[in-house]
Amino acid sequence: MTQGMRLVPQPTSPDEIAGILGTVDRFMADARIEGLSADGRFAHAYGAVLGSATIIVRSEGLRVTGPEHHKKTLSAAGEILGEAYRDRMRYFDRCRVKRNNVTYDTAGMISETEVCELLDRAEEFCRDAWDWVRANHPEIVG
Repeated sequence: MTQGMRLVPQPTSPDEIAGILGTVDRFMADARIEGLSADGRFAHAYGAVLGSATIIVRSEGLRVTGPEHHKKTLSAAGEILGEAYRDRMRYFDRCRVKRNNVTYDTAGMISETEVCELLDRAEEFCRDAWDWVRANHPEIVG
């Protein structure tokens, strides 16, 4: 794993994975609500990506600890998924920074175009992540 990454072994369970999947589904549903601000929809779509990345990491029996949890989770999931996901995970990391900015610093920074792009990519990544878990860890799919 990436230098400085703090991953600790910790077994998971079908119930834990199902619970995280429930949050991913909720984030995606909320991201699709047309009446929300672009910032809010973007943050919800990002939450679905982070949840899906967490499912990948937890499926491997690992837990990210320490500061920069979101960054480390995206990085760990990217390393688990491999080279084919490198560019996608870099995109999601840029979205992480934007989400952080609109959540804590400045409202109104996200355009509708950015929301639509992240939403499309999040939907694809969530499907891919779940397909990966089913293929690689069918024992934890409830």
